[in-house]
Amino acid sequence: FHMRRAPEQDQSVLMMRDGLEGKDSVLIDPNPWGGAKSISVRDYTSTGKRLAYGVQRGGEDEVELHFFDVDTRKDYGPVLPRARYMSVNLLPDGQTAYYVIATPKGPRLYEHKLSGEAKEIFGAELGPMMLLIAGLSPDAKYLTMTVLEGSASAKNQVYVLRLSDGKRITINESIAARFFGMGFAAADAFNAEHGTHVLAGLMPTTPVLLAMLREDGSWQLVGSTGNLGTDDDRRALMQALRLGAEFLAPLAVTKVTVEGGYRR
Repeated sequence: FHMRRAPEQDQSVLMMRDGLEGKDSVLIDPNPWGGAKSISVRDYTSTGKRLAYGVQRGGEDEVELHFFDVDTRKDYGPVLPRARYMSVNLLPDGQTAYYVIATPKGPRLYEHKLSGEAKEIFGAELGPMMLLIAGLSPDAKYLTMTVLEGSASAKNQVYVLRLSDGKRITINESIAARFFGMGFAAADAFNAEHGTHVLAGLMPTTPVLLAMLREDGSWQLVGSTGNLGTDDDRRALMQALRLGAEFLAPLAVTKVTVEGGYRR
């Protein structure tokens, strides 16, 4: 899937290419709709057969959420009302969606079986200054929930929701730390400085590692994960959960040094 806008078009068109060398075909073209309406893909199923897209009026933050069947080239299911959807995740069959809405009272996570009504499942205790990001695992068995205390959050709360029974697993709730990913290159650099014994037990079977930077400047390694800033990286956290236990016990690693004003 990709977006394309020709010089004579006001709005970008959602296109699909069948294979790397295949031909492009139009899926959704908002230009005939008028009214300065644009579209954005919010998520798609692992099979690529169904997707969720937003319809936006002008430059407003709110979108109307639609669900689209790629084979029939038609919408299906309900059209969800205009709102600020912060995360949208479709299960593989495209019949259930998990999404976050920024409400006036704070962000709320909903489970919505498209044949019925949406049900709020997380976020009732979160206020309007909080942010909530949700991401689905590659096997669609888990959902990560990352709570940030504003855009410059110094402490991220991280939970995992097991979809089979609704069990919520706490990854971090109380430690004041920023979460971020450590990829292969960063792990190699870390090993070169601190020794391979720290990370060797987790490499190379897990793609990346989750480290926390405490306010006192120390590292804490808490599990295998990805950078929580993107959907793909949040899914990497779920990849780790597929490989073994639901979470790894915290492991203190080392003190961070500061050189030239930069934290290493």
